[in-house]
Amino acid sequence: MSDQRIVSESEVKKITEQNQMEYFETSALLNQGIDEMMNHIMTKVYEKKFKEALANAPAQEEEPEEPNSRKSELNVRDARP
Repeated sequence: MSDQRIVSESEVKKITEQNQMEYFETSALLNQGIDEMMNHIMTKVYEKKFKEALANAPAQEEEPEEPNSRKSELNVRDARP
C-alpha cells in the first residue's frame, strides 16, 4: 500500500494528532485493515450509545422481593431434590 501513498505518513500522523483522530490504513482491493477499522468504529459507537443510555436512565432502586412471589416459589421448588 505504501507504494501508492498520496499523503505521507508523517503528514497523516501530524493531522491525526492535531485533531485527536484515529488513523487506519486500509485497502478494500487487498482486503487489508478493513476489519480492524470497522471493529474500532463499532466499538466507539457502542461505547457512546451505552454511556448515553446510562446517563439518561432514571435511577432505579431495587425492590425487595415479596416472600410469596412466583420467583421465590420457583427458586424453592428448583432447590428441592
